[in-house]
Amino acid sequence: MSRMLKKLLVAGAIEAILLTAAALLRPQFLVEHAPWVFLAAAIILVLVAWYEPAKKETGPSEGWGNSGATIGPDSPAIAGNQFHGPATLNFGTPPQEKAKPNSRGRAHIEARNKCPPMPISEALRYLMAIGYSKEQARLNLQQAFSDGSVIVWGRPEVPATTMKAPRVPQEIWKLVPPHYWDEFKLVDEAFSVKETLPHTDAQPHVMKNLFRKYWSLRVSETEIRLEWPPPRSEDDRDDGVTWRTV
Repeated sequence: MSRMLKKLLVAGAIEAILLTAAALLRPQFLVEHAPWVFLAAAIILVLVAWYEPAKKETGPSEGWGNSGATIGPDSPAIAGNQFHGPATLNFGTPPQEKAKPNSRGRAHIEARNKCPPMPISEALRYLMAIGYSKEQARLNLQQAFSDGSVIVWGRPEVPATTMKAPRVPQEIWKLVPPHYWDEFKLVDEAFSVKETLPHTDAQPHVMKNLFRKYWSLRVSETEIRLEWPPPRSEDDRDDGVTWRTV
């Protein structure tokens, strides 16, 4: 059955329903104006059969290709491609893989997700072994912590209930946020391997806050070596540092 015939049948059925309703409700009106009523019905049928909605044409810059055949196996836009799942087309362009982090990115993610094992004293001694002075090593690490380029963990000091209470660290390590270094700094105790005192203290211009110190700072050896690459040769070193391969 053609599309036009279907439209005529639907329109005719609707008009028949309307005429039946008019005959039941206003029969005298229908008799008096019958010619005009049937003329109007005929015009409506002609208009319905004649009307055809405009089709949007697909130009060269839109649709799936530059050809009028935008669907089907012969379409140049999808010829030779395969369907992958329902309502999904592969247009010959391989899916873009999510960029994988490089060595520095992986080390940064690992150091953020898990407390690294390298003591801060070993990191400082490493910087001194490759040519930095003690003060340069301290400032370089502190700057990297503040920038967030190197992740550092530490054991926060337990808040004391009285002024005479002993200062002790918590049993767990926590991530030290970069903004912490706006007011605090590394102190000489960070160079000690004994870790019996806090590794941080307030900056001179900041009011002392005894409850915000960190003990036993830890960093990622991989991050340290990527931030400050070692020299080509380490054979002649006699600095007491246990060198490990990253």
